[in-house]
Amino acid sequence: MIHESAKVYETASVHETATVMHEASVSSCAHIGAGVYVAVGAYVGPSAHVGPGATIGAGAKVSAGAIIGPGAVVGHHAVVGSGAVIGAGAEVCPYTELPEGQTLEPGAHAYPGE
Repeated sequence: MIHESAKVYETASVHETATVMHEASVSSCAHIGAGVYVAVGAYVGPSAHVGPGATIGAGAKVSAGAIIGPGAVVGHHAVVGSGAVIGAGAEVCPYTELPEGQTLEPGAHAYPGE
């Protein structure tokens, strides 16, 4: 389901079982997998890939070219830098900023200030 006030670029790919809430934005060439939940006001940047079952929290930002693994969670108001990789089942906790190009191993957690 894509909410009517969400902005999804024509070149983005959103699986039919994904949910993109109001005021969320999915940029050009981004891929949103099956069962993904993109919360209110979240942003998924150009060429980012969000794997099946992942959650992007309210106001979170997934920057260009980032990869979010299956079942991973990007907490509300967290920022994932360009080209960063979040492993399957990993969590970027709310208000955490993961730097550009960093990798978060599967099942790991990133906390604010780390």
